[in-house]
Amino acid sequence: MFIYNVTVKIDWSIHDAWLHWMANEHIPEMIKTGCFTDAQLVRLLETDEKEGPTYAAQFYAETKSDYNR
Repeated sequence: MFIYNVTVKIDWSIHDAWLHWMANEHIPEMIKTGCFTDAQLVRLLETDEKEGPTYAAQFYAETKSDYNR
């Protein structure tokens, strides 16, 4: 299994809208590509959140070929 990981700090001013977009649009669209079998969005703890929280979006691919696509 291979993991495509994207880590991002989200400004508080767009936080709620971004979470909604990730859950309802971006993650489902990434799964629909057929390259990934599953995904998860996790919030990183023990980070400086003055400017916003940090999240990691992880997309799981069965093969390196799928990951590269």
